[in-house]
Amino acid sequence: MRDVLEDINALSYDNIGTSQFIVRLPNILSVDEHIRALESCSANNSIGIIVCTNKRVLVVGMRSLIDIPLYKINSISYSRDGLYGTISITDGATTRTIERVSSPSLSFFTNRVNKEIANYNKPNTSTISPIRQVINTSSCADELIKFKQLLDAGALTQEEFDIKKKELLKL
Repeated sequence: MRDVLEDINALSYDNIGTSQFIVRLPNILSVDEHIRALESCSANNSIGIIVCTNKRVLVVGMRSLIDIPLYKINSISYSRDGLYGTISITDGATTRTIERVSSPSLSFFTNRVNKEIANYNKPNTSTISPIRQVINTSSCADELIKFKQLLDAGALTQEEFDIKKKELLKL
């Protein structure tokens, strides 16, 4: 829960009426999920918050939760209407409309979602290890033991084992 609160405290957002929704976030977010943007909103005629994480966009309402994984989002856009505006998120054939988002936050939120989508889809090069040449250091005895285990397990017939044994011992 502390990580979630640290993420939230680092953000600038319209916090009017959002505390009742924010307290639900620690139970919704996974351990490796971090909040990137948060804003109060209205969806399905109910007040709530819209949250962008490094994995998804959430719309948390009184009795509802809309969960849109980043990889499913085809587009996100916004329109202004005075002090508030609307964010539209399309995933597949579904377009969800989130209303009453503070106008100054519209651009930031949609840009942040687009940035997180790009980061999510980017291959993680830190986990890709360089290809290394593997040197076979197993001995003839090690190989024989492996083939004997395969024979004992029924994966090889006696005939197949004998052929491999002759190859290894070069008889």
